[in-house]
Amino acid sequence: MNGDLRRRASLTRRQVQQLIEDKAELQAMLHDRDQELAQVRDRLKRYSRDAAVDGLTSQVLSFYVMS
Repeated sequence: MNGDLRRRASLTRRQVQQLIEDKAELQAMLHDRDQELAQVRDRLKRYSRDAAVDGLTSQVLSFYVMS
């Protein structure tokens, strides 16, 4: 009986340790993804801002060409 309980306890400890390692790995991956997402958002903001400026510039130039 004691041997069985020791085996179960040992197995449980190994499983807990593996789960802790898996959690740490997933957290690191999530952190990396969050950083990548922030970079993509920044690029999108820049592109949107640049496109708005380009569009406005085109409108202004068209106005002066038409006048």
